[in-house]
Amino acid sequence: MWESARARTASSVSNFRSESCERPNPNRPRDYLAQTQSLAAAREARLAAADESAGIGESSFIRPADLPFEFMLNALRLNEGFSMADYHERTGLGADSVEVKIAAGLGRGLLESRTGGWRPTELGRRFLNDLQASFSPKLMHIGVRGPHKGAPTAHCT
Repeated sequence: MWESARARTASSVSNFRSESCERPNPNRPRDYLAQTQSLAAAREARLAAADESAGIGESSFIRPADLPFEFMLNALRLNEGFSMADYHERTGLGADSVEVKIAAGLGRGLLESRTGGWRPTELGRRFLNDLQASFSPKLMHIGVRGPHKGAPTAHCT
């Protein structure tokens, strides 16, 4: 019984190797050249496809609706936070584009007011993804979520 199982396993492994791992045989020059040329052509096709697809170094414009979210992705990571002057300078948008979301963050205890601006609280740093996501235009219709269920809030005593 064990012998037949070993034979089947060895047979399936050798079939797998011959089908999936064919390497050019240098002892057959014509076959070798044909296979290496087809492998090189396949590699070039993959590289060309990678160049055409969206990838690293891609340049695109950010939609105006996405500017508050993109700004907050960076600014909320800073220890000193951000000011409305920074926001206006970098996005060209006014305070009205984020004031509701800032007020919601303050109310949830995720943001704190500082001289001339705002920064994440300790709780806001722990739930930074939620805080940043609250500025996403895709979540505008959903409303602002609170911290995860069971998480401490700023109002606990």
